Amino acid sequence: MGDLVVNSILATTIDGNVTGSIVLPAHAAIGQSSLDNTHVLGSIFGDIDISAGTLLRLTVDGDIGAPQAHSTINVRDNLYVLEAQNIYATVDANTEPGHWIGTFHTRGDFKGTLSASELSAFNQQQIYQRFWIEGDLDADVLIAGQIHNYSELLPEVEIGGTIAAGRVFRTGIILLLGAVLSVGPAHGLAGSVILNASNSSFGWVGDVKVDGITLSPTSHGAPYYDVASSYLGGGAVGLVPYHLYVNDCSPVSSGSPGPTLFDSALNQRFNGQHPNANIRLRFYGPVFAVPDTTRPVRIEYNIGSSWIDISHHFYINVESTAASTSREVEIHGGSGEAAFMPGEYRISPVAGRLKCAQTTAASAPDVSDSMYYFNVDADCNLNYTSDSVDLAVVVDGVHPFDRDNNGCIDSCEHLGWWCLADVNYDGFVNADDYDLFVWFFDNGLSLADYNLDGFVNGADYDDFVEDFDLGGNC
Repeated sequence: MGDLVVNSILATTIDGNVTGSIVLPAHAAIGQSSLDNTHVLGSIFGDIDISAGTLLRLTVDGDIGAPQAHSTINVRDNLYVLEAQNIYATVDANTEPGHWIGTFHTRGDFKGTLSASELSAFNQQQIYQRFWIEGDLDADVLIAGQIHNYSELLPEVEIGGTIAAGRVFRTGIILLLGAVLSVGPAHGLAGSVILNASNSSFGWVGDVKVDGITLSPTSHGAPYYDVASSYLGGGAVGLVPYHLYVNDCSPVSSGSPGPTLFDSALNQRFNGQHPNANIRLRFYGPVFAVPDTTRPVRIEYNIGSSWIDISHHFYINVESTAASTSREVEIHGGSGEAAFMPGEYRISPVAGRLKCAQTTAASAPDVSDSMYYFNVDADCNLNYTSDSVDLAVVVDGVHPFDRDNNGCIDSCEHLGWWCLADVNYDGFVNADDYDLFVWFFDNGLSLADYNLDGFVNGADYDDFVEDFDLGGNC
């Protein structure tokens, strides 16, 4: 069957496939059209255009659209019931207030996009709100308003398979009290669920369930729930504005002083040994950086009495568009840049620079303010033991790691990884090191205790200058 163009379709059964489009133009007398109680025994491969009316009920035994040729479905007013085996389509059900969808159901997968105003019930027709995908949801879904709760019998949103990685299910406002969004299988949430996408100051009210794990204000402490994304499938549920997802950061840090990492794992010049060991901040929802010369996060170093901003020394990788589906900010030291030197660090988002992605707000909101702490310890010989611990080892009166007693790990000297005057740990000895050491020294910081005798005095300065003039033994 080819294109079907009529004002309205009522109580109709189509025995085979619809290979063309179904178009319902406005009725000349009443100005609107409708499709009701229509049953297609085959599949619909064309588009469905009800841009002048309402889709009351359409049941398709086969598919709508095809994997490589998605259909387009436009509905101006309400979409009451749409059911099919698989739906491969872009569905526009009108996101303007005052319009709803009731039941959207696939016995298999839904791939494409769906946008609508609200998920609601139609009591006159005994239709309850239900977005029910028995297979996988490989689609971006926007419910611009609320997901109502008129029935306590079934989840308002139920995904029998997985929410695919890179896909986003958004509700502009909230899941109302008692409403449930359920993802069936273990590790089924690979994509993102976003609540309060309009940034309208609504809280987390309803329940989100992933294979029996309930995320709610009364279970696991939502919106800042404590279940790591690895238990959910790699995805997350975020309330706008997104907060730092502490248990999903790498490494996990729940506050000061934070975890300790070795510089050998973080710095670019050791990457032959540890190619993937970077600091990764992850949020509950996708983020992006506003294009600018200012860095999206602030990296600070503890000098004892205060914190200094050293952000300009590091590489910061983050998506740069509001369409981002990545929840991650990656930070690492690079060749030719000052690297992570031993000490305590903290990282925080910069106001106006690190933004919430995938929102419907007129202007993308900032992520929530937060602070991430970690420590760096020296491990130049890559034995996963602090250099200070190695240097303290004495066997029969001999320092096995420092046999020449010069305060440096012997193997690091021979390999050229330890540069005595390389104060900023970037693998080079130059004016940057000199300026930094002088700053440490002038401020009486322990970092200027160059000879490690427990004091900061002229002997440290003289020893540093001597090594600096010799090129740092690099």
